[in-house]
Amino acid sequence: TRFNKDFPEAQIIELLTNYRSRQAILDVAYAVIRQSRVVPPMALRSAGVSVPGERCVLINEAKDGREEAEQIVRSINELQSQGRRLRDISVLYRTRHMSRTVEQALRHAHIPYSIRGSVGFYDRAVVRDALAYLRVINNPADGLSLNRIANVPPRGLGQQALAALTSFAAQNNLTPVDALGQEAFVRTVSPKAAAGARRLASLFARWRRMATGTVPPDHLLADVLEQSGYMAALEQRFSPADLPDARAHLQELVSAAEEHTSLTPFLQEIALITATDRREDERDQVQLLTIHASKGLEWPVVFVIGFEEKTLPHERSMGNPDGIEEERRLCYVALTRAAERLYLSWAPGRNRGQQLKPSRFLNEILAYGRERAGVKA
Repeated sequence: TRFNKDFPEAQIIELLTNYRSRQAILDVAYAVIRQSRVVPPMALRSAGVSVPGERCVLINEAKDGREEAEQIVRSINELQSQGRRLRDISVLYRTRHMSRTVEQALRHAHIPYSIRGSVGFYDRAVVRDALAYLRVINNPADGLSLNRIANVPPRGLGQQALAALTSFAAQNNLTPVDALGQEAFVRTVSPKAAAGARRLASLFARWRRMATGTVPPDHLLADVLEQSGYMAALEQRFSPADLPDARAHLQELVSAAEEHTSLTPFLQEIALITATDRREDERDQVQLLTIHASKGLEWPVVFVIGFEEKTLPHERSMGNPDGIEEERRLCYVALTRAAERLYLSWAPGRNRGQQLKPSRFLNEILAYGRERAGVKA
């Protein structure tokens, strides 16, 4: 390492005893980090006592993210039946948008949880914007949602124009959406606002026809994001570092819509999810957080989801040796957060329209297990 080169006379004392994790968990972490090009691998020894027959590491495959989340719920229910407290359990994921399916499954199962170091999936700005579009399509009288997205992306409908729209709609007994396309209203605002109002009225007419026809909500949402210019405008709203995360959240919302055949039930389900009090308090709760946010923390039980190529390691690291090294270290962090039990899962159908391969890190774990057992690949 660079330290050895810079300080060749230094005495190195290796601290090889781990006081947190069971030996089986340390072995799994070693299987990943031993492949590193830059981190000297150390086979740690657990100071804890191993329980004969105890299964400390469990690996699950699911069809998609929804099934993966349902598996987590079943495991949590089983852990609770064994006396495990919810606060002793965490679910870790590589990127924030991955919390959506887990949040939804926990809500349906009435299992309390908190998002650590972030907000819930449906509280994120881009998701709330997209849902506002859908709510206006579903209910043209929803002036609050229309005000949120009428000028997102910018189309000349500022606060003054929206105030005039609200007043015109009330005076003429119209919904705000119906008022948008009225020439009597358009003549009262600036030319730029008038053009924006006509365009938006035309779009909502298109989307309402789609919603009342046979177009499923995921296709409708994809059309909204494209035709409104919302997706294209993300590049102006977000930095290059934050842009992939914003896009991933919207794609995850499209995946959520795909689970429904019509718009109203989809919005009703989200309303039920978001209506529940989400205050972080001292209640017994499962902890949900990104791997980055988990650094320095530990739990008796940890679920690490998303062991697929393009997820962990992240697709941005593909083809970049340094990027893969960083993902490897991040994976090691996730694995070593667990003290007593570690659940790893992967889902080939996680990303809509793609079939993902198991993560190279998962393959390394399995290969190391076979190696220790003396089984040839």
